Amino acid sequence: MAMEHEVRHRPPKSDKISPGYFFVKENGRTVCKLRYVLISTTKTFVIQTTWIHSGYKSKGIREAVIMAAVNWCREHEHVILAHDKFCQVLFYLVRETEDAMVKVGFEKHTTSGIRKFR
Repeated sequence: MAMEHEVRHRPPKSDKISPGYFFVKENGRTVCKLRYVLISTTKTFVIQTTWIHSGYKSKGIREAVIMAAVNWCREHEHVILAHDKFCQVLFYLVRETEDAMVKVGFEKHTTSGIRKFR
């Protein structure tokens, strides 16, 4: 049975330059994190990168962190722009995330190349 991990959120500092994070800690150390910046003028949530400790891959932790960020964006009416390749693939596979990306023309990889949502 998979263990539940608490996804935590540290918003950007008020200086508007600092990134924010969604992350999971275990035994006092970070095992997974998603780094983002907010563009307040367009309410865009830009996922810069995700990282997971090699010992925690294939446990669904990174997916849980990403989905926590997606749910936060829905609650706060932000749209998502993902620069992170893992996020792009996950968003392609998980149809429930499409509503969060359609608004920003998220590029979706297909076997024939890249196409944009409309």
